[in-house]
Amino acid sequence: MRIPTIKRILKGDIPDSPDWFDKILSTLNQFMDAAITCFSGRITFTENMLCEIKELTFTHGVELLISHKLSLLGCLKIMSPYESGILTIATEAIRVIDNNTIGMTYTFTGGSSSTKGKIKIILIGK
Repeated sequence: MRIPTIKRILKGDIPDSPDWFDKILSTLNQFMDAAITCFSGRITFTENMLCEIKELTFTHGVELLISHKLSLLGCLKIMSPYESGILTIATEAIRVIDNNTIGMTYTFTGGSSSTKGKIKIILIGK
């Protein structure tokens, strides 16, 4: 679908409008700008899903502190860890440290203190 060109609505377009109508026009124009951006395909996956995607390297049994800019709802692991071959996650622990930081710890089956694995996660906001 092609979105038609829509201009902003100005107070001059409705000359007899009362003064309070300016606030409504401002809100309406902001909504139209956002809607046109979304419908014209200019919104990114992370903007649309309100999320952050991170690929991190975890060391077996060591907590990694992860900062984010979301009002966090959850965390989705989207890729199994890998380094030189395939590792299997034995345990996973996630804890909230503060509003912008979580701690994540993974252990790998047969892992030692030198075992590392990369894991891609999606932090989901609300």
